[in-house]
Amino acid sequence: MKKLLWITLSLIAVAGMAFGQNYVDVAPGDGTLSAALAAANDGDVFRLIPGAEYTESVNKTIGTIAEKSIAIVADGDGSIKPIVKILTDPAEGTCQFFNVGNNGSLLLAGIEFDGAVNGSAKVSYLVRFYMGEVAQPTSVKKLHLESCVVKNFMKGNVLDGADSKLAGNVVVDSTIVNNCIVHDTYTVVHYKYVGSHYLQVSNSTMYNITSYGIRVSGYDESKSTEYPVIVVDHTTWYNMGLTDPREIILTEKATAVPFDKPITITNSIFSTQTNWETTSKTAINIKTTVGDAMATITNICMWELNPKKGW
Repeated sequence: MKKLLWITLSLIAVAGMAFGQNYVDVAPGDGTLSAALAAANDGDVFRLIPGAEYTESVNKTIGTIAEKSIAIVADGDGSIKPIVKILTDPAEGTCQFFNVGNNGSLLLAGIEFDGAVNGSAKVSYLVRFYMGEVAQPTSVKKLHLESCVVKNFMKGNVLDGADSKLAGNVVVDSTIVNNCIVHDTYTVVHYKYVGSHYLQVSNSTMYNITSYGIRVSGYDESKSTEYPVIVVDHTTWYNMGLTDPREIILTEKATAVPFDKPITITNSIFSTQTNWETTSKTAINIKTTVGDAMATITNICMWELNPKKGW
């Protein structure tokens, strides 16, 4: 993990020299990160202190990223993570760490995002999509989670594209989750109504997940199906579907257009669907593939899944 984070931060440094990114050291405390993001410029890299806490007790969202590329990274070698929390009472509205809007790009590296305060979950989402005050076509450049810990969400998905209002409006160019640990949340990537071009989940462990692991079925601006190339590699999925027994990976058609993009699922462990002895859900459910774009599923370990079939 240290090596991967070091490589990531090194790449950020190289990009900074090439494109003039600006490094901003953010002091720990309440509201400091949201204040920094409110004043952010395109290309800013915000560095957080390892082991320090960054909290938000006023706003329900720490930052909205639109028309700019932003990175929030841990300083140091990644062995100790800064912790980000929202303390705001969610009774008056849903709490999420970030909104990402048109031409937005967000990299999160080496950080722990904890949705709970004193054992009680307050945050519902890590990232939701922002279409502006009036819904409009929204093109998100990139979401990248690297060497992060994401945990303890109240009722929402980690990367959330499950709102039907997003259909026909939001397309994400690329989504990468690498070297992360996600636990005690709802679905990790829920792109039911979000179009996408590329989705990768790799070198990561997900456990105690309430519903799906990954659900993909999106629309582009014309409300035609816009599916991603999907790569799932070196992952572990354990104790899935805690209260909403579902597939661990589900790809499905959103319109009559067939799923014609390649899917690769390799070197991974799928273990323990809750109620696995009786659930009708498969572990992997891939719908409407055509021609040469079938899925490649290799080097998989499956344990305590739906007894009828794995996929």
